[in-house]
Order: sequence, then C-alpha cells, then structure tokens
Amino acid sequence: MSAKSSSDLLRAGHAFAVEADKQTNTGLTGDDNYKKLRAYHTNNALKLNLVDLFAEDKQRFDKYSVKLQTPKGGHILFDYSKNLINKEVLDLLLSLAASRNVETMRSKLFSGEKINFTENRAVLHMALRNRSNTPIVLDGNDVMPEVNRVLDKMKTFSDNLISGKWLGYTGKKITDVVNIGIGGSDLGPVMVTEALKHYRVGPKVHFCSNIDGTHLAVILKELNPETTLFIIASKTFTTQETITNAESAKEWFLASAKDIKAVAKHFVALSTNRDKVTAFGIDENSMFGFWDWVGGRYSLWSAIGLSIAVFIGFDNFRELLEGGHWMDKHFQETPLNQNIPVLMALLGVWYINFYGAETQAILPYDQYMHRFAAYFQQGDMESNGKYVTRSGQTVNYSTGPIVWGEPGTNGQHAFYQLIHQGTRLIPCDFIAPVKTLNPLRNGLHHQILLANFLAQTEALMKGKSRQQAENELKKQSKSDEEIQRIINHKLKTFDLSSNCGSVEDLCDGVAISHVLNQICPEYFKSDWLKKIETDCGTNWRLRVSNLRKVYEAVVDYYTEELDKQIDDKLLPDVTLIGRDRNTKQLALLLQLILGCAINCHRKEDFIAIMTNLDLEVQHGIKTAIQQMETFDDINSLGGVEPTLATNQVVIETNESSVQRCAELEAIVTKLNDEKLMLQLENERLAEKMKILRNYESNSNQKDSIDNEAVFQRLNNQIIGLQNDLLRTEEIKEDFRLNSELNEKEANKLRQQLDQTMSKLNDLKQDRDELDRLQYLNEELERYKNKEVVFQRRNDELKEAKRQLQTLDDRNVSLTKKICELEDEVKGLLLFKGQIDVFKRQKEDLRLKVGEEGFRADRAEEETKRMTKKYEELQHEKDKHINELNDLKAMLSQQKNAMSLEAEYAPVMHSTQHSVELMQKSDCNSTEIREKLTRLEFENKKLKETRQKSDDERVRLLESQLEEERKRVMALEKDQRLTNQKVIKLEAELRDSVRLTSDDEQMQTFQDIIKQKELSLEATKHELLNAQQEIDSLKAVVIKKDEDLNDREDQYKKYVNKAKAVSTALDQLSQQSISSISSTSSDANNDINYWKQLVQQKDLELLKFKQDFDETNSLREMEAKLLTISFHNLSSHLQRKSAEDRIRNGSLNSGQNSVSFLARQRQATTRKYNMPTVSQR
Repeated sequence: MSAKSSSDLLRAGHAFAVEADKQTNTGLTGDDNYKKLRAYHTNNALKLNLVDLFAEDKQRFDKYSVKLQTPKGGHILFDYSKNLINKEVLDLLLSLAASRNVETMRSKLFSGEKINFTENRAVLHMALRNRSNTPIVLDGNDVMPEVNRVLDKMKTFSDNLISGKWLGYTGKKITDVVNIGIGGSDLGPVMVTEALKHYRVGPKVHFCSNIDGTHLAVILKELNPETTLFIIASKTFTTQETITNAESAKEWFLASAKDIKAVAKHFVALSTNRDKVTAFGIDENSMFGFWDWVGGRYSLWSAIGLSIAVFIGFDNFRELLEGGHWMDKHFQETPLNQNIPVLMALLGVWYINFYGAETQAILPYDQYMHRFAAYFQQGDMESNGKYVTRSGQTVNYSTGPIVWGEPGTNGQHAFYQLIHQGTRLIPCDFIAPVKTLNPLRNGLHHQILLANFLAQTEALMKGKSRQQAENELKKQSKSDEEIQRIINHKLKTFDLSSNCGSVEDLCDGVAISHVLNQICPEYFKSDWLKKIETDCGTNWRLRVSNLRKVYEAVVDYYTEELDKQIDDKLLPDVTLIGRDRNTKQLALLLQLILGCAINCHRKEDFIAIMTNLDLEVQHGIKTAIQQMETFDDINSLGGVEPTLATNQVVIETNESSVQRCAELEAIVTKLNDEKLMLQLENERLAEKMKILRNYESNSNQKDSIDNEAVFQRLNNQIIGLQNDLLRTEEIKEDFRLNSELNEKEANKLRQQLDQTMSKLNDLKQDRDELDRLQYLNEELERYKNKEVVFQRRNDELKEAKRQLQTLDDRNVSLTKKICELEDEVKGLLLFKGQIDVFKRQKEDLRLKVGEEGFRADRAEEETKRMTKKYEELQHEKDKHINELNDLKAMLSQQKNAMSLEAEYAPVMHSTQHSVELMQKSDCNSTEIREKLTRLEFENKKLKETRQKSDDERVRLLESQLEEERKRVMALEKDQRLTNQKVIKLEAELRDSVRLTSDDEQMQTFQDIIKQKELSLEATKHELLNAQQEIDSLKAVVIKKDEDLNDREDQYKKYVNKAKAVSTALDQLSQQSISSISSTSSDANNDINYWKQLVQQKDLELLKFKQDFDETNSLREMEAKLLTISFHNLSSHLQRKSAEDRIRNGSLNSGQNSVSFLARQRQATTRKYNMPTVSQR
C-alpha cells in the first residue's frame, strides 16, 4: 500500500524543481547549472544511446536504481537506468536542484511555513498522514490534535457503518455508499478504492462527479433508497456541480422516504460550512471537517477519504496513512541523489526543457491502478500549471508536461505504436507489482503481464535498427531487392499491390492470390499468378474462374504440403462469391487462407504479426482457427467426381495400411527386444541352475522343486512369446502383400488420376475460354442492340431535319415581314424618345416659370409692404409735427407764469403724454395679439390641410404604382403562358408533320402564325391601354401640381402678411422705446416678449419654407419615377415581343443553311437604341 501512497510526493518533488526560485534573482534559465545542462545537451544529446551506455557500464543498473524496504516488509524498486542520462547529466541535474534551493523549500514545506504565498496558506497535507504524531506547528498551534480528532470521528463512523450499527430510516443496513464530489474530492477516492479493491470489507461505493445527469441517473437506477448513504464532499458546500447532484439525490431519496427528517440518516457532509450543511438537512454530528491548508489534489488523506475508510475499513485506511507517512520521511530525510521523488522530478525537467518532450505517459501494468493516470493528471498538471515564478517573473521554459496513460496491456493495442515509431519523444513511467493478488492458473496471467512489461521497456530502450531488420529478412532467404522493398513496411501483414479495402475487392480473387504467393512463394509461384485474370470488370464469370483457381490451389496445398484434408463444411462455394459477393462463403475461403498462413514454414512470423492486431481482430482469428481445428480429423473432400473420390478412398486405405504396418513393425521390434531380454534372462537362470546343481547336496528338496517351477513358468512364457512372434510375422507378411497390392492399385489409380486431372485442366481452360466467349458474346449483343437503337434514332433525326428544313424555307417570308414591322416599331420608339425629351424640356420650363413667378410675387409683396410702411411713417411724422406745434403754442401762452409752474408744467405734460402713449400702445398690442393668434390658427390649418393633401396624394400614387406593377406582372404571366403554348404547338407541329401532307402542314403553320399575330395585336392593345392609364395618371399629377401651386400662392400671401405685421410691430416698438424711455420696466418686458414671439414666428416660417422645398423635391421625384416606370414597362414588353418573334422565325435570310433547332439555341434578345431616363 505504501507504493500507492507516494504519488503526491512525486508531484511535490517535480513542483519544487521548477518553482523553487524565491531566493534567487534570476529565473531557471539564468541559472549557471541550467546553462551547463543546455550546453551539454547541445553537444552530446545525439551521443546518448542507451544500448551503448549499458554496453560501456555493466554496473549501470546498480548505479541508476534505488531499492527501498517498506515498514511492512515489502520492497520498492525504482529503476531509472533506461533514461537518457549519464553521470555528467545526473550531477548537473542535482547541482541544479541545489542551486534552486529545493532542500530549503522542502524544509519550509514540512515546517509549516506559508509557502502558498498567493493565498497566504501553508501546505500541510503531510500532517494528515503523520502517524508518528510529531508536532507540526502552524501559527503557534500544533495541528495534530485536531487531525487526530477528525480521524477518530471517521473511525467511529466507518466502524458503525460496516458493522451495521448505522441503520437507514427503515432500520435496514446500509449496503451502498454514493460519494458526490468533484476534482480532488472524486479523483483521489476513486483511484484508491479501485487500487485497494482487494481489501474491501465495507459496503459498495459509487462515485458521482459529472454535472451531466446521466452520471447520477445510472448510479441511482441500481440503488435502493432504504439502504443507500450519500457522502457530500464540498469544503464550502457551494460547489455548483456537487450541490446540484446532492439536491437531485436528496429529491430521489425523499420520493421514497417522504420525511425530511430521514435525510439525517442517509446523508453526511465533508465540509466546513455548518450553516449550509444543517440547512440541507444533515445532522451537525455527521459533518466531517478539514482545513484550508489541505489542497484539493491532496485531500484523499483528509476527511475526503471517508469513502475509502468505509470501503476498505479504517484499519486498512490507517495503513494507507502509514505508507504515505513513510514516503514523506523518505522525501524529507533522504539525500537528493537517492531521493526517488526528486530524481523523478529532475528527469522530468531534463526531458521537458531540453529534449522538448510535451507529454508524460503513466503506464501501470496493474488493473487495480487503472485510474492512477487520471488521478495523477490533476496532481501534476494542477500543481505545475503556472506561467510565472514565485518572484513574479514570466517563465521562458516549460513548467510541466501533459500527463496521460492507460493500464497495460490495453495501451499496447492503442497508442504504443505512436510511442515506438511516432515522431514525438514521449517519456514513459512503467509501474508493475512483482506479485499478483489474483494468481489465476498458477500465476500464468501475471507471468505474461510481466513479460509484456519487461519487453516493452526493453523495446523502448533498444528499438530496432535498420541492420537488424535487414538481418531478419536475410535469414528468410530474401533477395536484396525484396529486402529494400519490404524493409520500410516490416510491420505490414502482407504487401499487396492490389486493393483489398472492401468485400468487393476480395471477390475477384486477385488480392487473395497475391496473399497466397506471399504465404508460400515456393508453391504458389509466379507462373500460377499469371493464370489469374487481373481485370475482371463486371464479368462475374471471370471472377468465378479466378476464385476456382485459388480454391483448387488451396485444396492442393492442404493435401500435398500440409497433408491435411478439408471438411465439407469448410469448403466455400466460389460461384456465390464471384457472382453474388456472398460474405459467408468468402469468410470460408479466407478461413482456408488463414489455415495456410498458420501452417506454412513461416507461421511464426505471421502469428507474431497477428498478435499485434486489435483485440477484436485477434478474437476473430482465434475463432476461425478453432473451427478449422475442430474438423482437422475429418477426411472428406466432397463435391469431387466419383473417380476422384474412389482414388481418395484407395489412397486413404493405403495410408492406413502403411500406418498399421508401421505399428506392427513397432510391435515386432518390441517383441524381439523382449525375446532378447528373455533369452538373456534364460541364460542367467541357466547359470543359476548350474550353481544350484553344484550345491544340490546342500539344498533341500523343497528349494529344488521351487526352482524347477520357476524355470518351467519362464519356459512357458518364452514359448508363448515365440508363438506370438510367429503370428506377428505372419500378419506382417500378409500386410506386406496387401500393401504391395494396394500400392500397385494406387499407382494405377494415380495414373488414372493424372489423366483425369489433365483432362480436367483442359476442361477448365475450355470452360474459362467459354466464359470469355460468353462474356464477349453478351457484349456483342448489347452493342448490336445499341447500334439498332442509334440507327433508328439517326433515321428519326434525319426525318426531323428534313421537316425542319421545310419549315425554315416557309418561315423565310414571314421572317422578312416581321423584320419590316420591327423596323417600323423602331422608328416609333425613336419618335417616342423624342417626345419624352420634349416632355422633360417642357417640365423644366414649367418649373423655371414657377420659380420666376414665385420671385415676382415675392418682389411685389415686398414692394407693397415697403409702400405701406412708408405711408405709416409719413402719417406718424405728421402726427408728431402737430403735437410739436401744440406744445409750442402752450409754451408761448405760459411765458409769464410762475417759475415753479414753468418748471413743473413740461414734466406734468410729458407724463400725461406718456400715459396716453402707453394706453395707445396697450391698445395696439391687443390688436397685434389678436392678429397673431388668427395667423397662427390659419397657419396651423394650412399646414394640416397640406399634410393631408400630401399624404392622400402619396397614397394615391403608391396605389396606382402597385396596380401598374400587378398589371405588368399579369402581362408577363400571360406572355409566359403564350410562350408555353407556342412551344407546345411547335411540338405538336413536329409530331403532326409526319402524319399530314404538305398542304395540311402549311395550313397548320399559317394558323399558328395568325394566332401569333393576334397575340401580338392583343399585346399591343394592352400596351396602348397601359399608355392611356399612364396618361391619366399624369393628368392627375398635373392637377395635383396646380392645386399645390394655388396653395403655395395662398401660403405666400399669409407669409407676406405676417412679415408686414412683424415689421410694423418692430417700428412701433422702436418708436415706443424712444418716446417713453423713462417709463417703467413693465413696458420694456412687454416689448421683449413680443420680440421673442416674432422671432419664433420667423423660425416657424423658415421651417414651413423648408417643408415646402422638400414637398417640391418629392413631387419631382414622383414624376420621374412615373416616367421611369412607364419606360421600363414598355421596354420589357418590347423585349418580350421581340423574343416571341425570334422564336417563330429567323432574324435574317442568311441563316437558311442552319437548322431550326440551332437557331433556337442561338436566339438572343435584340437590343434597340431606346432613350433611357437616369434615376437619382
């Protein structure tokens, strides 16, 4: 278990090697040792060859490996001798670690310093597995008592759950535990529970991490709510994925429990957020906490490992912690040159930053560790996934690799090809247990697993040179040309020049014949290959012929070379393969080819290639071989002629006789040996008898009698054996005679067989030739039928050309008439263009007259206004003169008055006069207000009237334009229908030409021409109607223009009137200001008010004028659009009419030599020099 617990130490060592630069002023690449490594790599990288390094140093394995003994008596061997390093490289790497303060940072890590400076936290996951309980101080407090308290709580909970003391809401024992977490809360527990599955003592554990509902749904589908416990792993209890899955699990549980209180018996939390946990419904006592100095990727050693403790029992979990603590001590106390985590980290720096390796493969040869690579991905890539150093500098080197991997030997059939022969350098870490926990078949499985483990590491270390590959081919007696051709494709099963990518490619027998030639070129020679037709095309008979040759050659190979007979059930029907591409029969044929490959003299090579194929393919090959072995002892060919069958029976009888003779000879030999032994025994006994007789006086009678009985028994055995030997010799002689007779009969049958085979070969050749002739005959018949069809079509084409020529001749006169009409239309169009020019000139003149009239009216109004103003000024002048005379008279009458009265009289008089002026001004102001109010009302009314008139006119024009568009679309549709009718009539005309006489054809053609003329007249009539409608629209537009002119005149009058009033008010204001300069501020305010009011009116008048100008521009645009619409409509109708005329005949008489259909294809729209109107 300690081997499993060292993974985070490996991560830590690699992290330190690339990150420990806090106390240095330069980055990693600025380090002198790094520069030395870079220089050494540049000069010596290509010289580092592992085969040469092992050859030069016989003690390399001992020097570059570390052996550790675990506290439980186990052993760990770390072998790094198969890496591209030597003593110089290792020394430089260790010097780099020293200069980057790895040891200093390691001490800070274990002392509790807050080395996570970005979050101001310590990194103390080692305290979680500190089984020695050595004090670890953080902020002046020992963290170990709190760690032990949580562990004790975990122990109590796991023991109660495993023993059955913890029961569900119905009183049933918990049988399933679901751990809901993500990241380190899932990857670590999943990896450990899978790795230690052999030690399971508790309930079954499931893990849910993905927010995809499928993950949770699949787990819950197999569970019972009454016996299921959920562990919610989230430090803050706010992780979105975890809490969403937890809420869904709670909803699933309550659907059965119906009681919210039951949640406390089926949910526990691994969190520090007490409020969120209790709000969820979990009992506070069922909450297991951990600390912020525990990183997620190291959290399996904390309360996050509760699912592990429940699964394997807390005693085993404690041993897991002890193994982790043992590796912590190794990392903390061992010198760097023997420190496994540090050495692995330095190798990573060497490969990633100097060799440019981008990935790191983790390849555990232990199915229990199938999740280790996924777990280590987070540990390494999340730790080293940074781009700035601790000192804040941006790195210019690689900080970590992309970690990936799969357990062996699955990976060998997935991605090892890329590792061995790809273009990228991929460092690989191989992990394997020496002993297995599941020794199936006395450990056979594990032996094969370790053999693959060692073979892959050796293959990656040594590789295979080109010379080695050439030597392997030379041992197979290959020529130099073949070696050069095969050397770059050594791993291919067969080097085929023909296609074999689909079933269809195999059904012609060409690819299969080349395969047979490569399996045994001595038997399936090139002369035999020449008999195979390589270009069968669609001729299935040629395919069947090829397959029949292949089939017979394979059967002969089995009989002559392999000395085997093929069962009827394994014989394919080549006719079905070649004709119907029957995959079942093709499989039988390929099965026979496979049998040839695995039984030929090169079977070891082919079997080795098959073992490198996909597992599914290997399984199919094994199944096919087993089926062949099942029928290996059945001797029947089937489907052969009676003569061949009889010959085969005789041959089999002869073979059985020979075999029986061999057996009898073995028996005779054995009997002779026994006879010789008995003779020797007899002689030995005879000597003993002589000795006995010499000492007969000293022997009793009983012994004599016993010896005599023994001798008699042995003698009887010898006689019996002699009789058996005689009988055996007689049987042997009989068999020899029968064998001679059978041999003579077999020779006769062989001669007959040879004659029959020669006849059969002749028959096959004749049959192949017959197949070719039949195929050629079928092709000939098909070509003859095509020739008849083409001849008939040619006759029809000639007849059609003749009829078309007749029609062309008759259409010439009509074409001339049409051309004359077109010339007349062209003249009319030119005249119409001139009319349009005159109309535009007239419109321009009308606009100019309107502008001049407007200027004259404005000048007249200005003159009237000035005249009126002059009269008012004159009147005012007279009035002031009279007042001045009155004042002078009053002054002359009061010359003798008192000085005081003379002083105040003018003042009183001027005051009274000012009051009168004020009253007069008020009166005038009232009148002005009334006038302005009236003018505002009239202006508003005029504006509304003009707006309504403009809107109505726009709507009317839009409706008229829409009607015109619809009418044009209707005309186009009628024109298309007319064209379709013309085409249909032409087809009917061509069909009727063959049946009617020349007079009837002429009459029909004349009718068609008349119909076309009527259609043309109708189109012209519609064009005239459209012209009339456009004229009516123009009249409406002219009327609207007149109305607008009238309204413009009225508007001008109102404007002049308003201006006159405004001018009068200005003069009055000026006079009032000069005459009553000493009056109060109220009068001044009144005057300013009226001035502002007049300015606002001026602005409104200016706005009215702008609106008037815009209305004029819109009216001009509408007139131009109407003109453009009419012009486009007439042009479109003219083009349609011209196209119709072109379809009915030729454009000129010079095309008489061209057929009617050719002129139809060459028809184009005739262009006319028509005047166009530019669009703004």
